[in-house]
Order: sequence, then structure tokens, then C-alpha cells
Amino acid sequence: MKEKTRLQKLGRRLTYSLIPHHPLLFRFARRYVDDYLAQNNADMHTNGEVLFLERLLPQFDETCVVFDVGANVGSWSKQVLLVKPNASIYAFEPSSYTFSELKKNNFPSNVHLNHLGLGKAESELKLQIYGDGHGQNSLHDLYGKPSVSEETVHISTITKYVHECSMDYIDLLKIDTEGHELFVLQGADSLLKEKRIKTIQFEYGAQYSSAGVLLADVDRYLREYGYDIYKLAYNGLMPIKSYDPIHEMYQNSNFIAMLPAYSSAMASYIKA
Repeated sequence: MKEKTRLQKLGRRLTYSLIPHHPLLFRFARRYVDDYLAQNNADMHTNGEVLFLERLLPQFDETCVVFDVGANVGSWSKQVLLVKPNASIYAFEPSSYTFSELKKNNFPSNVHLNHLGLGKAESELKLQIYGDGHGQNSLHDLYGKPSVSEETVHISTITKYVHECSMDYIDLLKIDTEGHELFVLQGADSLLKEKRIKTIQFEYGAQYSSAGVLLADVDRYLREYGYDIYKLAYNGLMPIKSYDPIHEMYQNSNFIAMLPAYSSAMASYIKA
């Protein structure tokens, strides 16, 4: 058996040695790996985000409560409205310029725009600006890339906002805050503990490194509150039974956390 295994390894090495080293082949292979691992695709129509909304939102009431944290110019909120026109959407964007662009959408009255960021505690923080309306503006450095400018922004917490608005629950919480995702979740600690946030979509990527956060930290935090974790793929949800260091690749991707009741309701959408 050991001899067979050794021969198989030698065979693979020989095969790889025969494959030419060519930049086009490398780009093709990298794109294939990205698609296979559901990463580095920002197109909502092909990375699974739109499909996920189409599968998940019908599980909720017509006036379901949706938080868009890191709303940018509003593309994600628009997709929610296409599926649930009467959803109560609360969009949060701290950048002054980007918020002005967000307002230009002339959303209906059930979309509530908030010129502030969300995090672990009430504070004033420096937002690194990499360009007007830039999707990578962040409270953390973009690794290896200097910012164009910075802006002092107000940060509140989900718990405080929910309390002030007398909300009972959040049906879907989407967080795209360029490395600040864990801090946003920590600002919703009591709501998570009380199971008042049903489903969560959060982004993971390179700025976790600048923020000093691991995917493992977010995974552990949410599992402690009883959430099931999935990676969002173009054709369904990939279950993450338990954290594995192989997931710590710092490649842009989206993850889903759901309370078990909603995992059951979405069973046909979850990949084996």
C-alpha cells in the first residue's frame, strides 16, 4: 500500500512537471479555484447573493426587517426591494460622499437611510478613504495601499439602534464593512444572545488582517450563540461543519450564519 501511494505521488509530480508554466494558464487555474471556492467575485448576480435573497426572503413576512450595514451606494438594498418591495430596510453608510450617492436612489419610505457606521461601541473613528464611493473605504488600513484621505465618522451599535427604534428582531443582517464585521457583531451581543437576529450575511477578506481579526474569531463568536455557518456559493450554501485553517485565505467571500430553524427551512438550498 505504501509503495502504491509513493508511486501515485511520483506520478502526480511528473504530471505537474509536464504542464507548461504560462501566465494565461495560471490565470485560468486561479479563476477556476476562485469559482470552486466561491471567492473573489463581487457580482451579486453570479456570486450567489441575489439567489440567496430570492430563497431566503420569502421565508419572512412582507414587512420583514433587513439591516444593510455598509450600504455603500445601495446596490444590495435595491436587490432586497426587488424580492421584498415592502421590506423595512435600515441602511447604514458612514462616508459623507458615499451617503450622498446613496440618497440619490430616492428609495421608498420603507427604506431608512442612516449616515453613520456601526461597531462595538459608541465612538468617533477615522474612516480611511480610498476614493469617492470606493467599495473598500474602511475603518482599517487597506493592506499595502495608502488612503487618499480620511474622515472622522460616528459609530453606533446595532443594540442601541434597535432599542431606540423599539424593534423586536432583525430578519436579515448583512454586514460589509471591510474588516469591521466582528466589531459590528459584538455591538449586537445581547440581540444575538436572545436569538433576535435570524440570519446574517457577512463579508470576509484581506482587511481582516489589518483589523487583527481572523475568520476563526467570527466563526467562534457566532457558533457560541447557536448559529449554523455556511459559505455562500453561486448555486447554494456550502456548510462549514467546523472551522478549518484552510478557510483562512483572506480572499474576498461571503458567509452566512443562520439559526437552526432557518437552516431547516433552507434545506433544499444547502449543498451536500
